[in-house]
Amino acid sequence: VIVMDNILLQQLGLKQIGDGNHEIVERKTELVLYSRNLNGQSLRRLAELTRPATLVQSMSSLRIIKLGFNNLECEGAIILAESLRYSHELESLDVGFNCIGDNGAKAIVHALAYIPKLTSLYLSGNKISSEGFLALSQSMESRIKSRSDSSSRSDSRSSNNSSSTVDDSIQHLYV
Repeated sequence: VIVMDNILLQQLGLKQIGDGNHEIVERKTELVLYSRNLNGQSLRRLAELTRPATLVQSMSSLRIIKLGFNNLECEGAIILAESLRYSHELESLDVGFNCIGDNGAKAIVHALAYIPKLTSLYLSGNKISSEGFLALSQSMESRIKSRSDSSSRSDSRSSNNSSSTVDDSIQHLYV
């Protein structure tokens, strides 16, 4: 797991833990970095400081990522989206208030295909126009259709109607 201690935060040029105003929590299944002045450059530096194998292991176990109130912008959103392809267990992603814009939103939307368990997506407070919302809408339609098709296939294969399917589509979307 990526250890986010004060020394690493200083190397990234971020606020220290325990400054009284912000909280950082890092556990095996949760990464919370609210209001840490993260941007694309600091995310790229983080990727350089961590070995790829460690990053893959970390991302694959995370269920919650909260990166709200930073300054990710498009560059940071793209870097995040690239790492999300390893986040198969991710259930909640918060990238609200990050000045992401349309291209950053599109990158995250494309990463949704790799995150089958995602049920909450927070994009509030970003600079997303109708172009970004259209990409998000199309992705949501595709997820729903994919789940519907796979549910139909599993129903037709099963002769016993007692099996139940879990709807793990995005249930909470904040834009």
